Amino acid sequence: MTRTIAASDTPGPTDDPRGEAGWPVRLRGVTFGHAGHPDLLRGIDLTVTTGSFNFLTGRSGAGKSLLLGMMAGLVRPESGQVVLFGQDRAQLRRREARVMRRRIGLIAQDDPLLAHLGIADNLAVTLRVTGEDPRGREADLAAMLDFVGLSDSAGRMAGSLSRAERRLVALARAMMTGPELILADEPLAGLDAASAKRMLGLLRTLNRQGATVIMTRDGDGAGTEMRKGDRRLHLEGGRLVQPERTR
Repeated sequence: MTRTIAASDTPGPTDDPRGEAGWPVRLRGVTFGHAGHPDLLRGIDLTVTTGSFNFLTGRSGAGKSLLLGMMAGLVRPESGQVVLFGQDRAQLRRREARVMRRRIGLIAQDDPLLAHLGIADNLAVTLRVTGEDPRGREADLAAMLDFVGLSDSAGRMAGSLSRAERRLVALARAMMTGPELILADEPLAGLDAASAKRMLGLLRTLNRQGATVIMTRDGDGAGTEMRKGDRRLHLEGGRLVQPERTR
């Protein structure tokens, strides 16, 4: 029997002296729908704690990508609040929203790289979008490519990359601003076992370094990918149900 997750279902201590500013994500009554599916998300409450690793599961079309898009600021809920690091996304001014974007790294499911640009130039685009000048950041670009194992491929065109390589570049690009929150939408989808293990390992490394991670997975659970201390958030019928942590 399932139970709806409430904002009070916060794993671990919640007495952070910074209050809500200490929580990367807090959703209050988030609702969203459209003509074909008016109740896609129904009054979702959720708190995600700093440094946690979270699996957001559910069938295809359940709203997982939509929920990540709201956290990333790409979609606004019909009702409710999306509060990130203590700030209501809907109330942010343009400059504040730009600063917020630097704190969030999004790995989109469709790997939207610019095919006509080289790998390093694709990484530089992220800096420009968030208002940073990529000039003088060559060392950071090199460090990110080295982190994902593509240091010898900086000049290759993005259009020539394999699916696994594109996913690695997407991860490197998301990390260019040193985000505190990583939103990864199906980062393992379509990858062979070795590539999926490598991608998940990189996300684990970033989590150990202090980043909060939320990644989506199609289906009813994350299976053997989950570790002790991870949290599972499952979307079903427009609600988050069955909060689970590995033992």
